[in-house]
Amino acid sequence: MILLGFLMAGCSTENQHKIPPGEQADGCGHNQNLPRLKLDETDKAILAARKDPPKTAADYYFALPPSYFSIVENSSKRRATFIEKSSLSNTYLHAKHFFECDGGGFEVTIRVFDSSSGPLIAILALIDEPVEIMSKKNPAPGELESISLSRPRFWRYAKGAWHRVDDSILPQPTKQFVISRYRYRYKAHLKYTGNTKSIFLQYELPASGNNVRVWGRENFMDSAPTWKTYHFNGSRFVPCDGK
Repeated sequence: MILLGFLMAGCSTENQHKIPPGEQADGCGHNQNLPRLKLDETDKAILAARKDPPKTAADYYFALPPSYFSIVENSSKRRATFIEKSSLSNTYLHAKHFFECDGGGFEVTIRVFDSSSGPLIAILALIDEPVEIMSKKNPAPGELESISLSRPRFWRYAKGAWHRVDDSILPQPTKQFVISRYRYRYKAHLKYTGNTKSIFLQYELPASGNNVRVWGRENFMDSAPTWKTYHFNGSRFVPCDGK
């Protein structure tokens, strides 16, 4: 979330304590300045290996629009420093940066799948709003209030432009499936019957292989199990359980 730095119009500013940049408030440092840029040898190697047109996950990462980085300064050199080097490969990249105290930031995962129509680029990014599978107004105590799903978007890249692939290439679990699995397998609804419940699910892009799992939890569950898995067959994703 972006930390709002403005006051509502018409509100009095008298006797309000203004926090200078970097000063602590409620134990938090409200400083959204990045440290001085310093490239290590791995950063330099990644930058030197860039290709145009893009071929690797890193190439596509450097071609992302600035909007993916929210308020974070994102020159090519800065972008290189945000990459998680331990998991980087030609087909997978994860990068993130967050400021302290919920002060904003970005997170993006890129996975390049080899498809029959050329590279299929899956991007799971913080800027993309979750899909609302279910929402119930004024639920009774103990009832399920909502089911949300964070899912990747799929793209092709050609001649310097991004082209969106329809979301139907990767099915999503239905409301009926999620509720059935929740009630009869995970049984989390049996706990804390006086509280309303919400289920938060997310696709996980694999660092290798062609299986994409949906994992997540209800807000009172003790763990985040796998709810469903999909396999990429070269043209689209199909449920591993055949359903």
